[in-house]
Amino acid sequence: MKGEYLIEKMNKKWWEYWELKDTENALPRDYSCEVIFSFVSGGKEK
Repeated sequence: MKGEYLIEKMNKKWWEYWELKDTENALPRDYSCEVIFSFVSGGKEK
């Protein structure tokens, strides 16, 4: 159960980070979110 909660929490943080990125309410740069996006997208940012 703890592992499922942690994954859910991390997933929520990841989406929040990307939804707010490049807005005036952007969260501080989070390299873990940046690395995950880069890995999933094959290193191609939009």
